[in-house]
Amino acid sequence: MMTNETGSVKYECIWDETIPFVLRQINDLNNHRAKLYSLGFIGAYENGIGYGNISVRLEDKLFLITGTSTGHIETLGKEHYTKVTSYNFEQNKLSC
Repeated sequence: MMTNETGSVKYECIWDETIPFVLRQINDLNNHRAKLYSLGFIGAYENGIGYGNISVRLEDKLFLITGTSTGHIETLGKEHYTKVTSYNFEQNKLSC
C-alpha cells in the first residue's frame, strides 16, 4: 500500500465510465452524509485536507463511496460518487 504526503492511500484504479448509477442509492447515501456533515464528522481541516468518506455496500463486493477530497463540499451530486465493482488488496487495485 502506498501513502502520499497527504496521508491518502493510492491504488491502481481501473475506471469504467459506462457503469450506471442508481440515483436512489446516491440520494439515500447523501441523506446520511448530510447528517454526518452537519455533526462535523465529514468536512475539511483549515489546510484543505478533507476527512470522512462515507460508503454503502451494495451486492457482493460492490459498494458506493464518496470521492476523494469531497469533505469540504456540503451537498454532493452524483459526480462526487463512484461505484466500486471489484478490488484486490494483494495487488493494490480496484475497478470502479
